[in-house]
Amino acid sequence: MRFTDLVIAADSRKAGKTLLGCAITRLLEDQDVRVVKTSGANAGRTSPAFLRGEGRKGSDTWRYSTAGAREVVMVRSGDLEDLRLLSRDGREAGITIWESNRAAFVLPSKFLLVYIVRADSKPRKGSAELQAMADLIPEGPLAEGDRLHYLARLVVDMMESGLESCFGVVYRTHWLGRDGTRLLGHGRADLLEAVESTGSILKASGSIGIPYRRAWEMLTGAQRELGARLVVSTRGGASGGGTRLTRMGRALLEMYRSFEPDGNRE
Repeated sequence: MRFTDLVIAADSRKAGKTLLGCAITRLLEDQDVRVVKTSGANAGRTSPAFLRGEGRKGSDTWRYSTAGAREVVMVRSGDLEDLRLLSRDGREAGITIWESNRAAFVLPSKFLLVYIVRADSKPRKGSAELQAMADLIPEGPLAEGDRLHYLARLVVDMMESGLESCFGVVYRTHWLGRDGTRLLGHGRADLLEAVESTGSILKASGSIGIPYRRAWEMLTGAQRELGARLVVSTRGGASGGGTRLTRMGRALLEMYRSFEPDGNRE
């Protein structure tokens, strides 16, 4: 197992963190899975910092337990030190799923980060940092269905073997893809490279000589087929905002350039 810690975070409530976490837990049924989930409010030191157990029927902790988690821990306190204690608690070898934005900033070891974003949500504190750190940025809200299970399978494969083993050349094509789905051809790769160098989809489309609308369609098509974002945009800030590739976008572009076939310009 390449990663034994998985952080599932989101830029808003009702994004589908628990849905994805439970789907991943089911796929890891042969592993020893522990789940750590933080509550939305700080309960203060008058309440127990940790609550263990499956909880009431229908609760998120109950859903994780029925999905196959060995242990579910609810962190009631907003103190980051409680998460640090859990990360160092000497647990036996296994996998921990951290359903918590804060865990991404306190885990001492290497972990895989999934950050779910909603197009209709406003940027929250820490969202820019989480987007920059994230290995995978799915569009929320997630719902039961094929897309959820595709994402869960992709995350598990990344945990087990790393990103490189999840993608390859689609049989009898000049595309980089997964399970027969085409993700990157020459045209999309050129566009991603131009976005990275210009910081703008508009400037990128001009630099490779295609209309902006066509560039937007190429990007959204690739992101829809992947199930996650290849680019993210920010407004203002110290760097002045702009559009850049996600970690997944850069990794896929690097993988595509490593074999650089002649062929499709899409």
